[in-house]
Amino acid sequence: MSLQNNFSDPFLDENYILIKLLGTGGFGRAYLAKSKKTQETVVIKDVELMHLDEKPRKYMEQEGFILQKLSHPNIVKCIDSRIINEKAYIIMEYADDGDLKLKIKEHQQSKIPIKVENILNWFIEICEAINYIHIKNIIHRDLKPNNIFLMKNNHIKLGDFGIARIFNANESVETQIGTQPYFSPQMVKGEPYDYKTDIWDLGVILYEMVNFKNPFEAKGMHGMLMNIVNGKINKIEKKSFPNELIDLIYKILKVNPLERPEIKDIVNTCREILEKIEKENKEKENKENDEKKNENDKEKKEIKNMINKEYNNGKYEGEMKNDKREGYGKFEYKNGDIYEGYWENDLRNGKGTLIYKCGNKYEGEWKNDFKEGQNSKFYYNNKNIYEGEFKKNLRYGKGKLIYNNGDIYEGEFKDNEMEGKGILKKENGDFYEGEWKNGEFDGKGKYKYKNGDIYEGEFEDGYKNGKGILIKANGEKTEGKWENDEFIN
Repeated sequence: MSLQNNFSDPFLDENYILIKLLGTGGFGRAYLAKSKKTQETVVIKDVELMHLDEKPRKYMEQEGFILQKLSHPNIVKCIDSRIINEKAYIIMEYADDGDLKLKIKEHQQSKIPIKVENILNWFIEICEAINYIHIKNIIHRDLKPNNIFLMKNNHIKLGDFGIARIFNANESVETQIGTQPYFSPQMVKGEPYDYKTDIWDLGVILYEMVNFKNPFEAKGMHGMLMNIVNGKINKIEKKSFPNELIDLIYKILKVNPLERPEIKDIVNTCREILEKIEKENKEKENKENDEKKNENDKEKKEIKNMINKEYNNGKYEGEMKNDKREGYGKFEYKNGDIYEGYWENDLRNGKGTLIYKCGNKYEGEWKNDFKEGQNSKFYYNNKNIYEGEFKKNLRYGKGKLIYNNGDIYEGEFKDNEMEGKGILKKENGDFYEGEWKNGEFDGKGKYKYKNGDIYEGEFEDGYKNGKGILIKANGEKTEGKWENDEFIN
């Protein structure tokens, strides 16, 4: 018998194809389904309201209302919410890579730490989602890894607003609600709390990503709650993380909510740590390249039977076989260019370096006289640097372009141009991720501005063109059609 027959429902039968039951709880169920109209894969949550007491019913009705108010790239999108015959339905977008709790468990079992870059990038997106709902005067109150969902594009989506609370500025709340291991000290003691209770949860989540367990773990729940109240944090065992990241966890998990940092300061700290890591990785890469160069220099010195030969276009010094350049050698072209590397059958083949008279320099693989292969570098005389794949002398495939102004593009290339999917990190703090064509934003993408504004939608020739939504840092939203960066309607 099909799932559809097992859980027959007029509204679902008419609009959705049920794929599988994701879970049940209380008087509700959650399904993975496909929309008959759009063919979009969605998650459907339905609850029988008639069986609920007043407070749970209120929370269920409120969840759909809150979700429909929210529009943010890091919050699960509410596609539809309605009540039919005392049954509530919430239809949401599907996060296709599980939740953060599962990801933490996978790494715990494999004993492999989560990459610090992933931790920081995910955490920044979680913070941005929480900052957005706080601007909307909403406290989540149930932040935990189970309610943070992952996408296969390595981005996160915050979900489950079942016990979220709309509050007024300077208002505090006293309701003891949520998941006990993630209670803030004020919630444990039944004291008034505000949005800083969500910031406490951010610290717990960050700790769990680093240490794979709750920071206040004890033999029993009473012991855990006492640890929370007293701010007794279990020592972080992992030693492979930056000290600044560990310090941030302790700064967030302050018993006194007034001592907890604001989200903007948390995000700035995370970005500073990321920049430091990127700089250290670059220095490490440069060191490895220098060591590799020294090895190549040593190899060149060991080459025997060097032969000098004049050609119409220049002079060759190196190894030969059957009167053809074969092995390692250096060729000085009459136009001033110099190639040094490997040859095969009189053609540049293998690893080699070409220094141009104009100041450009190529280091990498060659195939039948063409720059072709992976892990190659091209240094431009304007100080731009390209690292990645080449095909027949052109940038083609995956690569990274570092501009002399500090901007960095990382993604796909075709015929020397940025084309396909890619990310641009600008020196001024702006960030674009999406589709490219002929070196410009073109297709679907997301642009994050330094000031906190976010545009997500269609681009053409480097401009916002087509359907899209602009979410300002203050929560204001402009959605509709754009033309050459201007909103039309």
